[in-house]
Amino acid sequence: MQVYFDSNSDRITADSLDILQRAAEAIKAAPQGTHIEVGGHSDSLGTDQGNLAMSQKRAAAVVAQLVKLGVPAGVLSAKGYGQTRSVADNATEEGRAKNRRIEFTVLTE
Repeated sequence: MQVYFDSNSDRITADSLDILQRAAEAIKAAPQGTHIEVGGHSDSLGTDQGNLAMSQKRAAAVVAQLVKLGVPAGVLSAKGYGQTRSVADNATEEGRAKNRRIEFTVLTE
């Protein structure tokens, strides 16, 4: 389950909203003391600085949506990684779409 974005945008795609609802429920049910890093990622189009900024905006957009869904803000942190952690080939549109994503990492429990 991944959260996706339109190219060059921090707008969460409509098909990702259900995933965020389920993520919010899981995070709210996590043991006290759990902290979640919301990591934003981008494709390779554009500059390194632009991609880093966009990935940070994407992570922040997801944090904002999770807070809107009832997750306490103090449980979440947003971090942009730019294009440094690709999971697919950036030579194709399909690969670039997969790289425009969010990953959740449990930092503490």
